[in-house]
Amino acid sequence: MMKFQRYLIYLLPVCLSFTIAGSEGRQLPEGPHSKNDISLPPDSSSCQAAYSSLVYPGKDGRLVYQPYTDKGDRLLDFSVCGFMRNEAPIPDVAVVATVTPLQGATTPDGTMAFPIGPDSREQIQNALDRVASRQPGEDGFRGAVLLKKGTYYVNGSLLVSSGVVLRGEGDGADGTVLIFRNPRGTGIQVGNRKAEPIRLGEPTRIADAYIPAGSMHVNVEDAGQFRPGDYIHVTKTTNDQWIKDLGMDRITEIRPENKRVGNWRARTYQLAHVRRITQIEGNRITLDEQLPQSITEEHGGGTVEKISLAGIDSLCGVESLRIVSNFDTSVTSGGEDKAYFSDEKNNLTNGIDLACINGWARDCTVKHARNAAAKTSDPARYCTVRDCKSLEPVAPVLGGRRYPFSFGGGSHSLFYNCYTEDARHAFAAGSRVKGPNAFVNCTALRSTTISEPHHRWCAGLLYDNITLKEGGQLGALNRGYSGSGHGWAGANILFWNCDAESVVVFDPPTPEQNFAIGYTGEIRDEYSTYRLEYANDRSGYEGTPKAGVYKGVPLMGTGYIEHPEQPVAPRSLFMQQLIDRIGSERAAVYGQTSDHGLTKKSVSPDELVNWTLVGKGKVEKSGTQIAMQESDDSKGIMLVSPDAFGSDIIVRYKVMALTPATVLVALVSASDVGASGELTIPEDFDGSLGLFTGEKENYFFAFKNAPHNVTPFVRKSPATGKTLGSASENTMIAGVYYDIEIGKYGEKLWLSVDGKKLFEVKDKEPLNGGHLALRIRGTAGFIAGCLIKDLEISSSLYQGK
Repeated sequence: MMKFQRYLIYLLPVCLSFTIAGSEGRQLPEGPHSKNDISLPPDSSSCQAAYSSLVYPGKDGRLVYQPYTDKGDRLLDFSVCGFMRNEAPIPDVAVVATVTPLQGATTPDGTMAFPIGPDSREQIQNALDRVASRQPGEDGFRGAVLLKKGTYYVNGSLLVSSGVVLRGEGDGADGTVLIFRNPRGTGIQVGNRKAEPIRLGEPTRIADAYIPAGSMHVNVEDAGQFRPGDYIHVTKTTNDQWIKDLGMDRITEIRPENKRVGNWRARTYQLAHVRRITQIEGNRITLDEQLPQSITEEHGGGTVEKISLAGIDSLCGVESLRIVSNFDTSVTSGGEDKAYFSDEKNNLTNGIDLACINGWARDCTVKHARNAAAKTSDPARYCTVRDCKSLEPVAPVLGGRRYPFSFGGGSHSLFYNCYTEDARHAFAAGSRVKGPNAFVNCTALRSTTISEPHHRWCAGLLYDNITLKEGGQLGALNRGYSGSGHGWAGANILFWNCDAESVVVFDPPTPEQNFAIGYTGEIRDEYSTYRLEYANDRSGYEGTPKAGVYKGVPLMGTGYIEHPEQPVAPRSLFMQQLIDRIGSERAAVYGQTSDHGLTKKSVSPDELVNWTLVGKGKVEKSGTQIAMQESDDSKGIMLVSPDAFGSDIIVRYKVMALTPATVLVALVSASDVGASGELTIPEDFDGSLGLFTGEKENYFFAFKNAPHNVTPFVRKSPATGKTLGSASENTMIAGVYYDIEIGKYGEKLWLSVDGKKLFEVKDKEPLNGGHLALRIRGTAGFIAGCLIKDLEISSSLYQGK
């Protein structure tokens, strides 16, 4: 019997002699295919990587950018969007004040959804204010206010100020629940919305005749008043010619009978971009970040003006909260058959509003809000909203409602791995939002309309791996007379490897462009053309040379379109840009959940190749990775860790399946039944799964599961192999490296692929811990093979040496 205990087992090296093609990078193996060969079959061309001609990996793996105009306009680096430019993870700020729910009776309140309870607003706000009065530490933080589990009734709004974090103990129904009564208000305001940059001098004119989008340099008439380190406004001082060239002086002509529609006015589009000076050479100023739009003398040129950001809140956040709005259940819309709650007089307008620098909201769920679960507002910069949910919005399905995640203002901010249901504009940006900003790895279910820059020239916005299921489109277009005259919604808007009913992009009549590159949805015979027709009608393009035409693919319009029926590489532009800028080791931290204070250890290829191989097959080190391959008569093989780990564990690694038949599995907390850390395996064990489903304890995570016609899932054994949770679809193919994260913390278990959480579930009776096993199995008589690298294990009670 092989016996694994809670101490390090030293293993002799295993000498193997097989070679894996495509052993480095996201390359596909080459060669013939048979049951004894782990190369991809010749007919697997759908797995071949496609590349954009505007941004693609160079010989060193770093992205190469090509301008999209002859003036040098280029795609932006969106990896700077987010807390601290994503150069540091969101911190776990120390708790310095703790609040518990008030005790007291609750009273039913007519047809309101929730009763009247003891008002905790003053109690919570006093704690926030006390912490805000503390001197900040060297890291700038004053401390966190912890709201213990339970229900809090809050009549009004809460304000989180500089250096302060408001933290709960979970966003589930059994976590920290805040029930708000704040009609048409905001639940939690993070930072003061009234703060704004302070002007410190007279503006000086820009001397350049043309500055392309993506530039980091500005020449001015006189740079004498500026110094490196200064914050400045780089303002595009648009003129009437800009309005005319955009056609925004003719909006009223499209629908003259609509008296509430107006044309644009140049004086209201003086778009000021906050930047910092890094270098000055003569009158040439180098900026810390790219400009998201062009500045041209023909359209009014621009100015540079010194400013101060001293009065703007910074380093503040909210996390692990369930934010619930009260509402009147007697107000409904939709008729008897499709009735839904639609009260908008008594519920919150927004759950969380970020108006700060380097702020965040993470692991929060917002229910019943009228408009946004989370949004940014001026003067927000470098803010992150991640792993948040918007559920059961309460409002009519009409304009001005149900925008669950939106950029209402600010720049350099990010929505990451967020989820929403029953939205209208699920992921949107408002008027005159000055980028860059980014939505990454976000999912919406049952959207009724388009996710888009919504109106009036949002500049520089990324939609990266955005998925809309059961309804909804993506787009960037001229909205013409919509609303009060929305007009051109945005420019330099990029949709990268997205999935929706359609992605509609139109080409602005300026050097800026809108882009749709790559598609990850299911290929169908036809696609929704609703937004295409909408754009043609509302902007007056129908029957003109500017009209967008449906070409039988999901990416449509007059904008820049590439690879409309397959994804492009890299799978996530945002993540590859981040890797290029700060390195893969630091970038890997960003795409994952926090380590919850667990001890982390990296497992080198030399260590991993010496884990115990169970079943019939081979394992071999190949450069910076290891390769696993089944034998012909295999029933599955796995590598088992020599160490046992505590109950809480987070496993991260990169894995590439080398055949379409390969199913990937990871077993966490694997041990003998009732044991804590011990795992015994028969010496003649053939690798079949029955031992682990019937005789051993473990959490069984299966992914790249399409060969079984099953989506990714987690099961708990030996409890009859009960499925605890599963994903809605398969997302992995052979021949591509994916970032995997498998987590078990407290009662929570989750699986993430490429930073996107496929599912998160709870086990009320969690296992005590045990070994980790990485398993592969082939299907339909074909063997399995895979490459693994960059394995990291964060755990409680880690026993390695």
